[in-house]
Amino acid sequence: MENILPIEFLNRIKEEFGEPQAGRLSELLNGTSPTTVRVNPAKIQDPGAQLDLPIDTEVRMEGRSRYGVVLAQRPTFTLDPFFHAGAYYVQEGSSMAIENRLPLYQEVLRESADGKFRILDLCAAPGGKSTHLVSMFRDCPGAMVVSNEVIRSRATILAENMAKWGGANVVVTNNDPADFKPFGSFFDMVVVDAPCSGEGMFRKDPASRAEWSVEGVAQCAARQKRIVADIWPALRAGGVMIYSTCTYNSSENGENLSWIASELGGEVLYSEQCFPGEKYGEGFFFGVVRKNGAEQHAVIKDPLRGASVKPYKEGLEFVKDGYVCYRKGDLVKAYPAEAAVDMIYAESHLRAVSAGCAAATVMEGAKGRSIVPEGDIALCEALKRGVFPEVELSLEDALRYLRRETLAFPGEAKGYLLVTYRGIPLGFVKNIGNRSNNLWPQGWRIRNV
Repeated sequence: MENILPIEFLNRIKEEFGEPQAGRLSELLNGTSPTTVRVNPAKIQDPGAQLDLPIDTEVRMEGRSRYGVVLAQRPTFTLDPFFHAGAYYVQEGSSMAIENRLPLYQEVLRESADGKFRILDLCAAPGGKSTHLVSMFRDCPGAMVVSNEVIRSRATILAENMAKWGGANVVVTNNDPADFKPFGSFFDMVVVDAPCSGEGMFRKDPASRAEWSVEGVAQCAARQKRIVADIWPALRAGGVMIYSTCTYNSSENGENLSWIASELGGEVLYSEQCFPGEKYGEGFFFGVVRKNGAEQHAVIKDPLRGASVKPYKEGLEFVKDGYVCYRKGDLVKAYPAEAAVDMIYAESHLRAVSAGCAAATVMEGAKGRSIVPEGDIALCEALKRGVFPEVELSLEDALRYLRRETLAFPGEAKGYLLVTYRGIPLGFVKNIGNRSNNLWPQGWRIRNV
């Protein structure tokens, strides 16, 4: 039996998109959602050869992302070590469409007077767009991403996903939009994936149909305006806002985009409505608005004043050149050298959940100081390979490792070993001869599979 769509919703679709599109959409929304993933270019170059996924090789995701692939069927991702290693991210294909305006974003980067490129993903959990932004701008040395989530429990999940993705240029925060006002025109790009009525999820989550109402749409549209108005001052003139929703109606989409431009001061450069069945994915809308004005970044005097971290001058031999280390308590973190000051400023003035890459813990004991590598650095681009002895794990042992079971490496050197799966780092163990201490983070342990 088909799931019934709300009659008011169908009437709106007919009015805004016409009878043929409304009929086609009704049919598609009672169909099956495709499964799409976006690979991590820092870890995977050839998805077909490297990943153990049922990739549909006859499908290309034109107009979405050069990193996106469609799967012939949905596997059990929890049983794939590549998933836990951050080799790919499971994401709706339509949500990847923000990449098709990459030349426009690169133009904004070129126009930055001081060469900085600061990105804020305001409503970021669980991390789809933030991981995508890290990949899109991985060749820009000074780029940084502030990945924010207002709900604390979701911010913790966001921090885990960003750590696994492996970019050291990320600050994960847990702030309200209004908290960014003191930053002035700090950011070059602000992404607002606004909470919405969720019409685009009617196929993937049929239960959401019962929660939909005309009143709910109006409430969402008003809340979206408040969110955008709160964050708008943090965007520099000439910078761009990417505004997106997973819905169809014009109240939350085109009308809000026009409101941003007319009321806050900007120019709509692009907008796109994605429907199910078009290039794979669910319902999705996004638009790009350039902020009017002449001023560039706000000048921050002494940005490291009151910093929550201090330089770690000893350095770490397993951190690549091009990164700098700072210490907070016992934790040493690595930051890209060209973005470090901006990241530390953001970290010190917001409720930071994580920042940079947790590289090592400094342990002081009766026998002196010891350095314990953190799990995050094993998954990060900042890791210098070849410093730690490496051990390749089978699929069975990799899953045992991810369950935090005890593994034995009797033939390997004692001390810290980097364990890998098909060449991709997973994490560390401390080998003590007849057994090893599993250093996969406790909070990431897979269960019940």
